[in-house]
Amino acid sequence: HEPRVQPVASGIALSDVNLFADFSGTCEAQYRYHGSIITGAFDSSDSSFLPNEPLSEALASGQSLVLYAGDTVLGGGIIS
Repeated sequence: HEPRVQPVASGIALSDVNLFADFSGTCEAQYRYHGSIITGAFDSSDSSFLPNEPLSEALASGQSLVLYAGDTVLGGGIIS
């Protein structure tokens, strides 16, 4: 069973989003444990994250995406 790889042209859709504060805007994100930090914009109206640059690795549904402002965790969700 191959994981479903998600293109990011229209953003990374998230489910089960948990934010520690009401937030939308520019932030960093990490989608693999010890993975690279990526910069982009989180849109709380549709629970999506749009990276500023193409990703170096494919995304698979079920992975977590954690949102940061520097060293502060803003929240996260499950890639759907």
